[in-house]
Amino acid sequence: MQQIRVLLAKMPTLMVDIVQHVVGAESDMAVVGVVDDDDVPGAIRRTRADVVVIGQDKDGERDFLQLLRRHPRVKVLTISADGTRGAFYELRPRRVPLGTISAETLAAAIRTRTPLSTGRTATPPARIKSAEVH
Repeated sequence: MQQIRVLLAKMPTLMVDIVQHVVGAESDMAVVGVVDDDDVPGAIRRTRADVVVIGQDKDGERDFLQLLRRHPRVKVLTISADGTRGAFYELRPRRVPLGTISAETLAAAIRTRTPLSTGRTATPPARIKSAEVH
């Protein structure tokens, strides 16, 4: 079984200790590094991390888009300094079969933000009257 390589970044020492304990208790995970500076991309490259657990900034989140663009296979888990809140980020290209293509399924696929079911004809979403938009 291949271990999940976890990099810890930009967290208070106590939170690093807690996360190291949690990861260390899992047989399929290993902490491969701890970084407290701005070179998280370099640390990802050096450690070949699969997951980065990173402290949230004071506003609740950091900008992870550039990090994910540079390392699209990495998953990012943020955690607040007090350990009570977090978020999960990943780039996840996916293929969603649309079934039989018709004008309706094509239009519905263009409009929708959720995947269409395989093999079913998609029903275009109901239009919202402009008076109902807030």
